[in-house]
Amino acid sequence: MQIIYHLSSFLLYYPLVMSVFWLIGALFYYFLIERKQTAIDYNKQREGITFIVSCFNEAETITATVTNISKLSYPQKELIVINDGSQDDTADVLLKLKELYSFQFIDLKQNQGKANALNLAAKKARYNYIMCVDADTIIDDPAPYYMIDNFYTYENLGAVTGNPRIQNKKSLLGKIQTVEFASIIGGIKRAQSMNGYINTSSFAHQIR
Repeated sequence: MQIIYHLSSFLLYYPLVMSVFWLIGALFYYFLIERKQTAIDYNKQREGITFIVSCFNEAETITATVTNISKLSYPQKELIVINDGSQDDTADVLLKLKELYSFQFIDLKQNQGKANALNLAAKKARYNYIMCVDADTIIDDPAPYYMIDNFYTYENLGAVTGNPRIQNKKSLLGKIQTVEFASIIGGIKRAQSMNGYINTSSFAHQIR
């Protein structure tokens, strides 16, 4: 019974304690780092970025993502889209998009998994900096500038992640996801950054 009591106490208090911990960390991040960020210098010379999008049955969303990335103002960029054996019309949609935008299209006939698709595309990347983007993602125009500038600021940086925003907020699930990403992803990642690193890099529906 004593073990059950301690376990139930842990399950009750651990989320509360950690919530306070992450909240304080996020506040420190805001006041010490985020609030002091300067405006982007769009004329600054930066290295190129290869954007990689892996698709599996994304016929309904891939048009918006390819259009968004293609129209980003970032000067040196390339886009690689890999169809990972989709069973819907994703390949046909991408072939039509190639008539409008310039990007590399890799069409795998069998699904081999997202990790394999990203690795395959990375081998064909022209630039050293690679930005992996979900096939239902919209990127704000300043995001690539902010993200790559971190590599010039911090010498030992290995990767950066964006601040996710959920697009679909109409359904109950969408609203729950909005709260989840804003609190868990946004808050915790900011708090973790105070240690000089984050535990994971996240992908989401919109990056700012």
